[in-house]
Amino acid sequence: MDAALCAFDADGTVTHWNREAERILGWSAAEAVGRRGLRGWAVRDADAREVEARLTAVMAGPGRQVHEFPLLAKEGGRVLVRTQCSAVRPADGPPAGVYCAFSEVHSQIDLERAIALSEALLDDAAWGVIVVDADLRPAVVNAQAAHALRAGRATLLGRPLGDVLSQGVEELESALEHVLAEGTPPAPAELWVTLRGGGERGTGGPAAGPEPVRRPGRPPAVGTSGDGATGHGTSGHGTTGGDDGGGERRCWRSGFLRLASPLAEEPAPLGVAWMFLDVTEAKLAEQESSRMRFRSSQLHRAARAAAECEDPVEAATVQLEFALAGFADHALIDLVLEPTRLHTHPHPHSGTPHHSGTPHARPHGPWPSRPPEAPCTSEGPESAEGHSYAPEGPPGPLPQYPEAGPGPGPGPSSAAGPSPTPPPAPPATPAPPATPAPPPASTPVPAPAPYAGHLPPPAAIRLVRAAATPTGASDLGPCPCRPVFWGGIPVPYMDGHPALQAAERCGSVRATSARLDGAAAAQWAQARKWPEGTVHGLCAVLRSRGRTLGVATFLRGPSRRPFDRADAVYAEDVSVRVAAALDLARQLDAARHPG
Repeated sequence: MDAALCAFDADGTVTHWNREAERILGWSAAEAVGRRGLRGWAVRDADAREVEARLTAVMAGPGRQVHEFPLLAKEGGRVLVRTQCSAVRPADGPPAGVYCAFSEVHSQIDLERAIALSEALLDDAAWGVIVVDADLRPAVVNAQAAHALRAGRATLLGRPLGDVLSQGVEELESALEHVLAEGTPPAPAELWVTLRGGGERGTGGPAAGPEPVRRPGRPPAVGTSGDGATGHGTSGHGTTGGDDGGGERRCWRSGFLRLASPLAEEPAPLGVAWMFLDVTEAKLAEQESSRMRFRSSQLHRAARAAAECEDPVEAATVQLEFALAGFADHALIDLVLEPTRLHTHPHPHSGTPHHSGTPHARPHGPWPSRPPEAPCTSEGPESAEGHSYAPEGPPGPLPQYPEAGPGPGPGPSSAAGPSPTPPPAPPATPAPPATPAPPPASTPVPAPAPYAGHLPPPAAIRLVRAAATPTGASDLGPCPCRPVFWGGIPVPYMDGHPALQAAERCGSVRATSARLDGAAAAQWAQARKWPEGTVHGLCAVLRSRGRTLGVATFLRGPSRRPFDRADAVYAEDVSVRVAAALDLARQLDAARHPG
């Protein structure tokens, strides 16, 4: 900002008057220079004594003095000015005069406000502020911006933005160039960027291994076999990183201001002030809320459509068709192969054989589904399949009853097993004396089979394909899920396949090949018997009435993000409905073909 300058000699005569003083007061240099004092032309008579005393007082003291007083413009108006006065001192001798710089008070206040605002934005603002020069390199960075970029303020100066951002830097630089050329945009913009390096707010990137989803009340599964690049699954919840080191992805609401020099006759751009605020959490919550509303609507529509299906299998496939919208590219249903013969073993609480299966037996599940005398609870220890039983250990020995003796009442116990409590003897009634018959031979009661403390291990799980979406049709829009007929031949899944793990653990398992490269990524889906181009998989167990019916698998291509925990919860909601329909179909089939 220009300042008005004037000078006085020791007698108070005006010796200098510049153009800014002429602009402010309207008096030209020819009219001002040579006048003695300011009385009558630049200051009112009533104020002249006080003003001249302030101006000459600086010659009697050291340093500069600042004053505010009104001056009189040529047209008669009063102008409040702020002056800074200093004495003109020769090398030796008394002061030779006074040098004075003044400006309008409101202009000075505006300048001070601008300086204070700049300092506040750089030190105390909640927004990040970065001033970039014409080369799009940071010239000024405040503390919030340095914190958001995970770097020091000094280290960011002069560096390209691509050194701290791995994704979104092209969109950001395009916005900065537009502001330099066209001016300030009318509204803020929301930019998604990915920081280089690992995140610091509890974020994690996707991993290539399957991850079992922890169920409420159950400890996390251990001994997960590898299914990808890392061998073990890790969390994919929250903001995820890009391809270069799993950087943190953030959403910044950004505003841009073009900066121009006020001293040039034509505005020359000095750079762009970029102000941004991190709104990642709000945007993620908004996206999650929208996704939850859509999925709830899909479940409702699927239930209404399935209710109109006469065939329960068709109802199950309808549930999957509605679930695919916006969720996955392909869906598979694999059912557990039923046993073909009876498995007979002694019941742990009796000596009678116990049949765990029939030619139309229940689907594969924990062996057995639960002991008849011990209801399933959530307090007992978990078995290998993730089910809990009430007893903490093997039951104690059963009571041994004495051999049957003579006397009235019921006869000897059968070999099938003693009654838990012997019936009481009937009351004695008088009888005519007779010759007592010889007592019958005693019949020993066989002891129950000893409880070994464990049950036979379950057979290997085998899955048969029951329904699938057409392969290679995901690019054409939603694909109907139709039953397939494999003639009862199991799908040749590899050991540790996510579908087998989901069936064994009665939970959900996620897998992804996002971090595999080259031939390993190309063979990943083929090795798991999934459609070509599959990059992410989610397997959810199908359970109904405490039994495992099969596994529902949802698959995504490379254009979609990996499955997260919220996706696993949604897949389990769909699987519950699919399992109920398949269980009903099995019961109807058993009723039509008894025996």
